[in-house]
Amino acid sequence: MQLTVLHYHFRPGGVRRVIEQGLPALIRAAGLTRVVMLAGESADQDWRRSMEQAVFPCDVAWLVAPALGYWAEQTIPACDIRAAIRETLCRVAAPDSVLWVHNLSVGRNMLLAQELVALPQNSTVWLHHHDWWWDGRWERWPEMNSQGITSLEEAASLTLPSGPQIIHFCVNAGDARGLRAWTGMDVCFLPNPLVAQVSDGDETKKARTFLRGITSTESCWVYPCRGLRRKNIAETLLVQRWLDPDTAVVTTGAPSSDVERLYIESLETAALKNGWPLHMGVCRHPCAPSVPSLISAADTVAVTSLREGFGMVYHEAAAASRPLVARIPNGLEETLRAIGFQFSFAWNALQIPRRFYDESAESRRTAENRSRLKALLPPSLHPALEMQKPPCVTTMDFGRLSLSAQLEVLSHSPDITRRTCLPLNPVLFLPRSVQPPAAAVWSPDSWASALLLYARKPHSAPACHLDWPRWTVSVLTPQVHSWLSHPLLWEASVS
Repeated sequence: MQLTVLHYHFRPGGVRRVIEQGLPALIRAAGLTRVVMLAGESADQDWRRSMEQAVFPCDVAWLVAPALGYWAEQTIPACDIRAAIRETLCRVAAPDSVLWVHNLSVGRNMLLAQELVALPQNSTVWLHHHDWWWDGRWERWPEMNSQGITSLEEAASLTLPSGPQIIHFCVNAGDARGLRAWTGMDVCFLPNPLVAQVSDGDETKKARTFLRGITSTESCWVYPCRGLRRKNIAETLLVQRWLDPDTAVVTTGAPSSDVERLYIESLETAALKNGWPLHMGVCRHPCAPSVPSLISAADTVAVTSLREGFGMVYHEAAAASRPLVARIPNGLEETLRAIGFQFSFAWNALQIPRRFYDESAESRRTAENRSRLKALLPPSLHPALEMQKPPCVTTMDFGRLSLSAQLEVLSHSPDITRRTCLPLNPVLFLPRSVQPPAAAVWSPDSWASALLLYARKPHSAPACHLDWPRWTVSVLTPQVHSWLSHPLLWEASVS
């Protein structure tokens, strides 16, 4: 078997973590002597070097083809992009070859999707799905239009193609189950390989010294994440001020785009103005310790994301025996159960009385932003934008507020919001602890064995659902409703 690992890029992030933790075990399990790493841009030298060491003595070939990168970052005509993609795929596709393709499902390059579907059937394609273009990423739709995609059905069939040479893996149990029901295709649930990267005592001590220097406090909550709106960082700050006010909150990664930079800068500005103990993106510091070292040095690890399919940080906290403060997003519970987690300190909503933010201003912001979304959504989904009558309730989940409203809640004294809100959230009184998953259940070696067992079983042409993909609109409408319920995911700016 000749294996080619294909992704838009090898930048830091969850997909790269899956590759770096799973590929060495996969190479061992399959007995590979050579692997091709193919992306739209060069990986940084340190990561290339570490990967080569991790898979030694397997030979690693690094192949860069800019046409494979994000469509938004392309600078040449579409016909030349398509030709370059086709030529590159022909170089790596051959009988007994496997293309392990990551995140085609986010729709960042639909010409790549078209060319992958058109490959000869003697080349096997493993489609490894981490995220979805319809799950709060509707900025992709105008991009798809510019690539000639004119319908939701076409976009769905290209990012979830069927064929005897195509095998689907999905990192989230709920997503895998839903895709089977939606498409009629067999989709393998494959949780991410879990590696206990626990730092030694010296590394942890250095990380604690670093955190004290950054925060000027003796204790610290660490949120290991890139600077993304969906990470809902203000909620970590809210809970920290309720439960552990003498500590500080630290996030690790930098913002990943200009839109996210505005979110991060707005949080940083508010924290500086109000004296909140928030320190963002500390790994940008040239002397910053590794993320595993920061986790080991943390007094508490926090995860408050609104969208989280990987579940890796939960495992990393448990492996380091760190207390975990966690919001469990819809759709992740099934995955976490499958990999063995049992939480005693978690929630899926923090109810906030409406008097703690300007409800009329929030309604106005929401209405203005929803009208803007019509430029993003295809016309067939415009009915999903219709405003519904606000529910007659006195509280709102903090995660369903815009950043502006979240900052208004945080501007109140934490003593006042704690006394008022904690009775609404009694789960927060439970001890801060998490039981780690059973050892080795999803270790890299077990993970690689499960992947190969599924990939090597006979796969005939799938018997797709009779209505696939014609009922895409009806399936995606609830997804749009869910997305719209969290302004943090789609607001254009912070007022």
